[in-house]
Amino acid sequence: MSLSKLMKENIGKHLLDRLGDEELTNRLQASKLFAQLDPLFVMPALVRLVYSRDVRVRSAASDAIVAVLRGQTHPCNVISVLLDCIRDNVQNASPPKHPRQVGESSKYSGSAASHSGSGMDVDRIMRLVPKWSSTVQDWDSLVKMLLRKMFAETSNAVIPRFLSEISNHLADVTHTVFKLLISHMQKQKEANEDLLLKWKEGRLSECEDTRIKDILFDRLSPLLVLRVLPLRAFNDLNSKDLYGEFSTITARDGDTVVTADDEKCITGLLINRMCHLFEFEDVRKLAAELTGRLHPQVMLPLIGSHLEHAIHNRDILKLKSCLFAVCNSLMIRGKESALHSVMIKVRHLITTVLLWPSMDSDEVAKAQHGCIDCLALMICAELQISDSSSQLSKVNMVQKKSKLIEEVMDQSEHPSLQDTVISSVVRNMTSQQQTFPFVMSKELVFHSNIPEDYKKTFVPISFRLCMANVLISVCQKISLRQKSLLSNVPPSSFVDFVLSTLINFVQGSDESQMRAACLQVIFAAVYHLKSSILPYSNDLLNLSIGALRSKEQAEERIAGAKLLASLMGSEEAIVSSIAPNLMEARIVLTNISIMDTSPELRNLCEKLLQCMLTPIDTNEMLKV
Repeated sequence: MSLSKLMKENIGKHLLDRLGDEELTNRLQASKLFAQLDPLFVMPALVRLVYSRDVRVRSAASDAIVAVLRGQTHPCNVISVLLDCIRDNVQNASPPKHPRQVGESSKYSGSAASHSGSGMDVDRIMRLVPKWSSTVQDWDSLVKMLLRKMFAETSNAVIPRFLSEISNHLADVTHTVFKLLISHMQKQKEANEDLLLKWKEGRLSECEDTRIKDILFDRLSPLLVLRVLPLRAFNDLNSKDLYGEFSTITARDGDTVVTADDEKCITGLLINRMCHLFEFEDVRKLAAELTGRLHPQVMLPLIGSHLEHAIHNRDILKLKSCLFAVCNSLMIRGKESALHSVMIKVRHLITTVLLWPSMDSDEVAKAQHGCIDCLALMICAELQISDSSSQLSKVNMVQKKSKLIEEVMDQSEHPSLQDTVISSVVRNMTSQQQTFPFVMSKELVFHSNIPEDYKKTFVPISFRLCMANVLISVCQKISLRQKSLLSNVPPSSFVDFVLSTLINFVQGSDESQMRAACLQVIFAAVYHLKSSILPYSNDLLNLSIGALRSKEQAEERIAGAKLLASLMGSEEAIVSSIAPNLMEARIVLTNISIMDTSPELRNLCEKLLQCMLTPIDTNEMLKV
């Protein structure tokens, strides 16, 4: 005998009351019975009770939600109801104010918790999803419902958060996911140039503002679906929906550019969005990030071709997108990307950009910052490659026997170093003259404003300073142990190669500006890599004292003082190692604090003297 709707609702009300029963058995029995009731009636109340202050009610309501989800033969309707309930509960707390908040679960749920009286935290319900998802039989139907719902409610941040909880199941039905995404992306509206310009300048009417945000949310939504997929979803080179005909391209194919005709696969759609001139910046950046997740065998030849075109045309937007994609590929794929043959071409293209003249605040300078990051990530990936450490060790042995840096960096004597990024960066930093036969074709050199004879003889100081910034960035990245790519980077291999080279250079060079730059790199190594520099601590102390005695630029003396401060504020083993030799440093600091023309340097030296007498936090001095 079936119960009437009214009777089921009455039973539901009584069961809701039982969720707070003092007897555990009663609460458990009540939770299980919810599976027999209408989700549309009980789910809103259960979602609210998950946030009850009573821990017994919270636990029973959570069990009841799982029971309701598991009790449905066809889960599409109940999941839709659940998502609507969560959305309704968080909307009053903190709706997304900007499209980029959609899909950012930590920011969204955090702000919701802070603005909601009940402390609404989406994660509390999302943690229940794995308890139900293992029982789902028909993922194809469920995924279709979820994606259609997401495309219909593009500003709903709850849906991408839910998708992230079932990401592994999505990866098992990528044929369904990709087809739906392609179909939706091919139909999407684009914002025209005038509308984008008015939006950036804040000149939109209320109606236009609503319209452009709707377009932006819509263009972001399929990318957010791709973002939650695990990396393995991008590994199938035979997937026509993912890679189309691009899976057959190789590094030898050269001029491979995606056109509108190629928007029949995810790869073509992503690259067109990251490279399109009139695209939302949020869409462009997310598309570039996702492009970096594609298989290097497909992605790198494509990006290499687009990067070359961007440099040829001085298309800074496309250039930055390509660099971001390469950086993300190195972060995610590591060795797999670093060893790809196209990376040599990418390195040479990056060198071209770093040779461009720029001002600190212009777009070229911003692109050059991307180039510096890209080279730094290449080095981090390179340091993880098994034979890299042994190669660097061999070079280190040669360096310790050599007095002149030019002898150490002679490629003809060390052919194993010809293709390593780290050796190229150090060589370009420490050499006044260098050849760049690989930079670009004559046509692109012309566009880069680099005279033919110039590129083959002298290395611009600005370029060499970029190389120093690459090494500083490597130090910073190695120290960020939480990064998955960098967790296995051995600091000692980097330190052994770079420090011994730079110490030799500073001791033998007559270029004050470059000596100061080297000291900045060494300071970064001491500050970020800590105990790894212990074998070099006294050499570095002598180097800092020598820099303080320099009669040339104050910049070099300041760099020497900061290096000394970093050594003195380092780990106990390093401080103990340099302690017997600090008397000489004290004499030099005293003289400088009295007579130097630089107020900044005098102030820093006075603080270092105080530190020698009364220990203080030397790291604070480095902020001066």
